[in-house]
Formats: sequence, structure tokens, C-alpha cells
Amino acid sequence: MLIKLAKPSDCQAAEITPESLYLSRRTLLGGSLAGVSLAALPGAATA
Repeated sequence: MLIKLAKPSDCQAAEITPESLYLSRRTLLGGSLAGVSLAALPGAATA
């Protein structure tokens, strides 16, 4: 069995992406999904 041990030189995800950007990704994805949904249903968007 292979066990991977973290090295002190390995960086963590929290060191790469700012927390505010990480937490706001759901808002961005939700807005994108809403936009795509409205574009796919042009009859419902004009109703």
C-alpha cells in the first residue's frame, strides 16, 4: 500500500486561492446557470 506523506515544501490549497474567491464561487456558478437557463428558454424569458 502506498502512503503519501506531506512534505514541508508542499503548499496547501488555502495558500493558493484567496478565501473570499473560494467562498464566492457558488454565487458565480449560480449566476452563470441562471443566465444559461434563460438563454435556453427564450419564450420563458420574454413572458
